[in-house]
Amino acid sequence: MLLSGLNWEQRIIIVKNSKYELALKYSKNAIKLHERGSIPPYPKFYELFYTYTCGTHPALNEKLNVIFAKGDNPSAEVVEALYDEFLNPNDVEEKLARVANNMSEQINSVNASINGAISNADDYSDLLKTAISGFGSSSDKKSLDAFVKTIIDKTKEIQSANIKLEKKLASAKDDVTSLKSKIDDVRRDAMLDPLTKINNRKSFDSSIKASIAHAIDSKEPLSLLMIDIDKFKLFNDNHGHQTGDQVLRLVAATLSAGVRDTDLTARYGGEEFAVILPESKLKDSVKVANKLRLAVESRKLHKRSTDEDLGRITISIGVASFKTGDNAETLIERADMALYAAKHAGRNQVVDENSNIFKKYAA
Repeated sequence: MLLSGLNWEQRIIIVKNSKYELALKYSKNAIKLHERGSIPPYPKFYELFYTYTCGTHPALNEKLNVIFAKGDNPSAEVVEALYDEFLNPNDVEEKLARVANNMSEQINSVNASINGAISNADDYSDLLKTAISGFGSSSDKKSLDAFVKTIIDKTKEIQSANIKLEKKLASAKDDVTSLKSKIDDVRRDAMLDPLTKINNRKSFDSSIKASIAHAIDSKEPLSLLMIDIDKFKLFNDNHGHQTGDQVLRLVAATLSAGVRDTDLTARYGGEEFAVILPESKLKDSVKVANKLRLAVESRKLHKRSTDEDLGRITISIGVASFKTGDNAETLIERADMALYAAKHAGRNQVVDENSNIFKKYAA
């Protein structure tokens, strides 16, 4: 479909409409699952079934598939439990809260030990003052011996308390290090796609804004790849969601392995991925995109359960570079338009915003 005669806003609407149609199909399938199991159409239940129909959460799909394979329909109680297990938005906050509570308990315990040590030190100081006063006013050997014994006993008590405090502090240090690691893990998990284990949409949204800010400040180039797996829905329908998940993981791993450490690969949504290429000009980014395209095409896919050869996967890629006045939305839109042109020009190719193919489909 040529887009001649349409202005830029109209072209963007066409691209967005194609995504809308796919989202609408997912939505209708989700509603059918509600009706099939007589599940109340509460927002969280709809979110769960919509996520299932998209195939973006393998663990959730696996559990529901087991239920459906038996010919059963999940009850409202089962759906509620699945939502709490897999999609509860408070999960990360709850994990952070538990870590914070553990850290607070550890701090309170250390503070109690320190306060005890301070109290012992104050008592020891008072004892020394009394002993010094006694030494000065008494020449009785028996009394002096008693003072010395008291000081020695108290010194041993202080030493014992200090040893316990040192052990407590050493243990606390280890615990705090462990808690910090848990916090880092929770934060990292919150930014990863659970299926592909690469950056998720939230991470991408944050990173593209930061990358644009860096490009503006540093005057360095910045490019963006928008990537879509060709005919993924057909592949998914023919071979099943689990094999579709395998495809998504394979593509994600190939993309991640084919870029620099300074680049960011993310699952943008569904079968669409994005790669942010800081300090990369358009022509260099096109080379990277073609390298990724060929790398994906070269990978052979086998169905794990039967070792069946499922052929090769191909991807289409749109490439755009940051321009003065761009924000995240405009940069993504141009890369998306280039991806749209690549798909409609025959798939399994790279189209950049300066290419003739882009101009043909966006003119």
